[in-house]
Amino acid sequence: MKKAFTLAEILITLLVIGIVSSLVIPAILQDTQEQEYYIGTKKAMSILQNALDKLVADGSDFSFYEVGHNSMDIRQEFGTVLSYSKIGPMSQIFPNGARYYYYKSTKISVLPDYASAVLNNGQLIRFGDVPNGCTAKSPSGTLANICADVLFDINGYKGPNMFGKDLHYFFVVKRGSRYKAYPLGSNNDGYTCVSGSTTSTTSKGCAMYRISDWAMPQ
Repeated sequence: MKKAFTLAEILITLLVIGIVSSLVIPAILQDTQEQEYYIGTKKAMSILQNALDKLVADGSDFSFYEVGHNSMDIRQEFGTVLSYSKIGPMSQIFPNGARYYYYKSTKISVLPDYASAVLNNGQLIRFGDVPNGCTAKSPSGTLANICADVLFDINGYKGPNMFGKDLHYFFVVKRGSRYKAYPLGSNNDGYTCVSGSTTSTTSKGCAMYRISDWAMPQ
């Protein structure tokens, strides 16, 4: 005859299962969330590059490549190839009045109030103007021929509203007759990614980590 489990044995087994679950499940959820950040950043860069390619193919004369045009002109140009569900200044489109944490930091950055939009896929996009057209150079490095910077919140109105997680920057750079989207932190632009960052220079470069599938700084 098979021996039945005692109540004590069943309770001990359930206790062990509960302890193991409390240790394993949070790690699984965190890993899943991190993978979503990697995927979302790549999707944002793909959206931006495809939009640039379409504008070139359509023969559009990009107003943001001309000196004197602003972020609203850029948003209007991209609106011919992107679908917006809402437009407005960044303080009204992005969460918390465009206040974002630096990477793994408690310090908050209030971002410039440039023209922004909600994409139909739920991502948020902000267009930054460069006053010198496509002759600008990265203020922190040697990357040149910068036409604009474009910022994405890859998961819309969800948290954590942090550089390197759901907030990522890209430069639009003129390369011959084409325009390339580069994640900040690449091409000697001078931006890096540092855990506990307290400046944009050490937070904006996290985009390159996500695009390249690098392990994020701990």
